[in-house]
Amino acid sequence: MKRDKYESLVKEIVEREWVCNVLEIKFLGGGSFGKAYKVKTDYNIEYAVVKLFFACGLCVNEASDLKILKEANEIKIPEVYFVKTAEQQEIIDCICMEYISGANCLTLAPKFIFRAKKRKKFVDDVLNVVYKLQTHKSNKFGFARNPEYDTWQEFYKNFVGELLKKAKCMQAKGKIKKKIYDLAEYSFSKFSEIFDEKINCACLSHGDINVMNMMADEKTLELKSFIDPLNALYCDPEYDLYELGVMTERVFGLRKKYKEQRVVTKKCDLKVAVYGFFAELRCYVGTGKYTHFIMNQAIRELKKQLRIFGI
Repeated sequence: MKRDKYESLVKEIVEREWVCNVLEIKFLGGGSFGKAYKVKTDYNIEYAVVKLFFACGLCVNEASDLKILKEANEIKIPEVYFVKTAEQQEIIDCICMEYISGANCLTLAPKFIFRAKKRKKFVDDVLNVVYKLQTHKSNKFGFARNPEYDTWQEFYKNFVGELLKKAKCMQAKGKIKKKIYDLAEYSFSKFSEIFDEKINCACLSHGDINVMNMMADEKTLELKSFIDPLNALYCDPEYDLYELGVMTERVFGLRKKYKEQRVVTKKCDLKVAVYGFFAELRCYVGTGKYTHFIMNQAIRELKKQLRIFGI
């Protein structure tokens, strides 16, 4: 079997930091911004996860987010053992963290389809954690590591505006499809109409709470942990709804159940469509690639919601 080209980097990083021998390395999976590996060592921590990042600076942000979420103490969050930037070690940005056994819930989704009781309990458990995280509030909106905006609209408009500048440069070079950029630009021009409802509470959010970032026991299907935050926020509580439903809404119905249990804003569905589209654009801008069926679905949903609200 062809050896993963990053395994030697993982081995070098861990052995250098812990002065130990790496006995085994297993690729766990990858996403838009990096790859994760399980390592077995002869150090006093037998198993750990090393996550490599393809975008500079994300490792420091994620380590900070993990610490904030762990301190909230609402669900198991991996402990960070060490963080290394490419600048520090002349290799690649990485985090070494606690290994949590189980499988991500996208992988496990087929096992829930014909198990209604297990599925209901899983949905209840996930939403209970989301609701408990939302009880952690700030008097400012923004990134959880440094919230500094008086309103959600002020923070999110600035965030999307910076993203749009980068997308414009990429579009000028032919690296982003015109239809994607045009929709982003149009949506941004209608920002005040879309976000005209007051958002009173700056609630703590994981930032990327889709089922790929939830771990469950492979046999019992019990929820065990949230992993891999991406810019944890103090934000509009409805910000989580896009990620909760992406890819598996038909299986779990997390988004639907949230809306049944919580009072949501009049333009909730429109806002969620905006959050989804710009979340996918963020991945596109950050990595130069995107998952076509997810992006296309996000485009369709945003256009649909803009039509519904006459914008």
